[in-house]
Amino acid sequence: MEKTTGDIDLREAWQLADIEAGLREAERGDVASDAELEATIAKFTNRKQHR
Repeated sequence: MEKTTGDIDLREAWQLADIEAGLREAERGDVASDAELEATIAKFTNRKQHR
């Protein structure tokens, strides 16, 4: 089955919307703190958090 540019555009539209929303959040400064980031990394890697 041949994929057309339109198929790809529709399938990836939600990804582009999420990326653009994330960029707007970053521009507002609405990002995770160092502590929040460290806690998330620790959660998924079994690393201990620095206190």
